[in-house]
Amino acid sequence: MFLDILDKFSPILSYLLIFSGILLFAIYLVKKNLLKGNKEKYNLISRNEKRVIWNSIILWLAALLIYPKKIIPDVVRLNYLLDFLIVLILALSIAYAVYYILKHYYPDYINRRLNRLRYKPRISPKTGRPMKLLTEEEEDVYLDEGMQAEEDVFSVDYDVWIDEDTGYTQIEKYSGKYAIKQCPKCNYQTFKIEKEELLIAPTVISSGELLKRYRCTYCDYTEKEIFNVVKLKEEK
Repeated sequence: MFLDILDKFSPILSYLLIFSGILLFAIYLVKKNLLKGNKEKYNLISRNEKRVIWNSIILWLAALLIYPKKIIPDVVRLNYLLDFLIVLILALSIAYAVYYILKHYYPDYINRRLNRLRYKPRISPKTGRPMKLLTEEEEDVYLDEGMQAEEDVFSVDYDVWIDEDTGYTQIEKYSGKYAIKQCPKCNYQTFKIEKEELLIAPTVISSGELLKRYRCTYCDYTEKEIFNVVKLKEEK
């Protein structure tokens, strides 16, 4: 009974999932094309593109699972459950292939696009002419001490563009090599782990405790935080 109902409504559900996947990707493309600034496009692509592609693929594969008749020829079709298992294996294979590509090959492709956006000359709103990207040595004059401290610990990388005719500057913030926490006091990303201390060692019957000491390399604010350490696995 349930399979008969599912078989009856599966085409509608399948088409809704396909449409949802297309709509999700289309909304992303529209948002990207509506953005005028290169930095805004950079942020959107780096934060959302892989996730949007993956979610769209999952919706399309779910559509195949719900309506396996669409891709299995009549001559080899068995029953709904067996058809579903065949399409499930196919869907999992496609999902793994897409995941592998997104994890191992897509980052190089997306990084090339992001670098083109990042280093494409900015246009000055004052003169309408291309601005100059300052070198690491030149840009320090335009960064405050906190920003320079962030660059020193490689948590943030700043680009400074300048209109040489008017002196107008534009500062853009990018993620650095290391993920470092934001300091609760000065709000710069300079809050590093200074020391770790195991307070209670974990055993096979109880968890442990780890003390982490943080210090801001800019304002010297310090803080402690205790984390649980998982139990040890008992050897068999």
